[in-house]
Amino acid sequence: MLDKLLEEAKSIKPAGEDYGVPYYGGVEYEKWVSKGIIFIEEAYGDKEIGKRFLRASENSSRKESFETMLGILQSLKEFE
Repeated sequence: MLDKLLEEAKSIKPAGEDYGVPYYGGVEYEKWVSKGIIFIEEAYGDKEIGKRFLRASENSSRKESFETMLGILQSLKEFE
């Protein structure tokens, strides 16, 4: 599932901009976030890295939140 999430992230683009700041949204993006939450809760929910992902997902439309979630998934891949 981790590989699938990372592959899907490559196709994610901002949904638009608000005052020049990109934001994310839409059905496909929300599906990606939801799959990420399911993966993290099952595999890392009780660890700090899992908690960080879940906190970032609460504001998932923000560019920084997307980057945090993606960065966490990428770091988990490096430690497989």
